[in-house]
Amino acid sequence: MAPTQFTAADTNTQLATFFDLEKAIVEQRAIIDKYDPQKRVGLLVDEWGVWDRMIPEEERRYGRLWQQITMRSAVAAALGLNVFHRQAEKLVIAISPRW
Repeated sequence: MAPTQFTAADTNTQLATFFDLEKAIVEQRAIIDKYDPQKRVGLLVDEWGVWDRMIPEEERRYGRLWQQITMRSAVAAALGLNVFHRQAEKLVIAISPRW
């Protein structure tokens, strides 16, 4: 869906993915913990927002990684961060090594 052209059903579908994310965190952590009860293996998630389809004219003008940010994007980011907050004990923070 385009960032500024969407229906209520599109929004519901997109925002419902955070329920799936939280379910996946809980399920994956349970599987990892069966084989690693000392919790030496960390679980991380590297995306916590949503990406919309690029409008071709905007992609040509601004590049592939540019995205129009909307209030819907902000709500999605908040939902993702809330999942991380609720499941904080199941996730780790990854720090990049020095190069």
